[in-house]
Amino acid sequence: MTQRTNLRGGATLGLIAILAVIAAYQLDLIGHVAYAVEKGRIKADREALTEVSSRDISLLESMSNAFNVVAEVVKPSVVNIRTTSKLEGASWTRRLRSVPWGGTNHPPITGAGSGVIFDERGHIVTNNHVVDNADRIEVSLSDGRRFRASVVGTDRMTDLAVIKIDADRLHPAKFGDSDKAAVGHLVLAVGSPFRFDQSVSQGIISAKGRSGVGVDIEYQDFIQTDAPINPGNSGGPLVNIRGEVIGITTAIATENGGYQGVGFAIPSNKAHRIASKLITGRPIVRGYLGVKIENLDYDAAVAIGLDKPRGAKIRGLEEDGPAKAAGLMPDDVIVSVNGRPVESSTDLQECVASLEPSSKAKFEIIRNSQRKTLTVTIQRQPENFALRSGRWAPWRDEGDDELYELPDDVLHFSSLGFGAVTLSPQLAGRFRIRDTQNGAVIVTIDPAGDAYAAGLRVGDVVTAVNKRKINNASELEQVLTPEVLRQGVQIQVHDSDGTRHVGLKIQN
Repeated sequence: MTQRTNLRGGATLGLIAILAVIAAYQLDLIGHVAYAVEKGRIKADREALTEVSSRDISLLESMSNAFNVVAEVVKPSVVNIRTTSKLEGASWTRRLRSVPWGGTNHPPITGAGSGVIFDERGHIVTNNHVVDNADRIEVSLSDGRRFRASVVGTDRMTDLAVIKIDADRLHPAKFGDSDKAAVGHLVLAVGSPFRFDQSVSQGIISAKGRSGVGVDIEYQDFIQTDAPINPGNSGGPLVNIRGEVIGITTAIATENGGYQGVGFAIPSNKAHRIASKLITGRPIVRGYLGVKIENLDYDAAVAIGLDKPRGAKIRGLEEDGPAKAAGLMPDDVIVSVNGRPVESSTDLQECVASLEPSSKAKFEIIRNSQRKTLTVTIQRQPENFALRSGRWAPWRDEGDDELYELPDDVLHFSSLGFGAVTLSPQLAGRFRIRDTQNGAVIVTIDPAGDAYAAGLRVGDVVTAVNKRKINNASELEQVLTPEVLRQGVQIQVHDSDGTRHVGLKIQN
């Protein structure tokens, strides 16, 4: 029995060994088959590639060669800028007392950016933020030469600056017409991202007329691009496929500090105009209208006879400003200036800024769905003017968290997302309300509610609904019924800037 059992065991082991060999062979066979299939696919792909028309290949090669030619033309006009600034601050003194820095205890701050050669005299266009507060500016050319640079002039409102080097054999860039640049056009960005000089990246124009970018620049009529732009590109050129500068790169939208597909450039027409003035030493003088403005939404535009949202709606007027003197009123919609169409509030800001002080300009407006033309004598923009806050800064900041005691009789309009009380002298003082003593003042608001989305804010005083006068919060409650809100209402609002109208409608 024992011998027979051993024979059986040996037979089993032998069978296992045979199966293992077969399995290994099969795996190897499968591998060879897979390899053969892959090789056949690659061969088929190569054959398919050779069958692509020579014209198609030629087009791709022509585009590739075009990018190369553009890069070779533009790169000699692009410079790297490195800055050194002194840091003044007691905190650094305490931490670094033993480290001498040129006779002081303060370490230097270094920065980097890019620039575009403007003319053969050595003028270079860059961003103001690249050279702002710099004690030393050094420029590196594409041929490796280095020069000390001096600041000729700066303009913080557009974030543009002109610096100058004393050098020969310079290659000025050719500036193109940024107005002709269109969404979808191919562009190249050239600069020194992360201090890698003469880097070239490619993309398209994603949008034009961008504003609301979270940077400290007042005039934000930007060209948006997806061409990779990173820290160090600031001040470098955005060029079209003809090698013409159509923008000066200045900012990126990012959550991690680097490229995420959204970059912004100052249009070349503006950059060339500002740089030319800075070079001559002339001050940058801008026109001033004295209004607070906003864009129209679709419903408001259609209501006054426009086919789409365009123009700029007046929200408030400065008491002694040129707009009020000329007869402009809150809720007027400015649709053109001197025959030039106004597409948005940003467009109006750019247009007014370009007007000469003391000149007369014709403003076409829509008032109560009727078109009118008024002549305005433009004033000079005040010093330290800030577009984003207006000349007369609002008393409260957006999102102000200052605590104050709410009245006990707040009426809550839950369907709209706000609470209101009857206006009192104390609340009028709290919200700096002038020229009205009656109405319902909004004291709480839900940022996710319909009222906030329509433009209502804490401190707004509702004085009329569909032209019916509102004297207190109870009257507002009586008027804002669900039936009325479903049809849509026009609410007259008074705030610290003046009177405006807000359209409000709920879907259910």
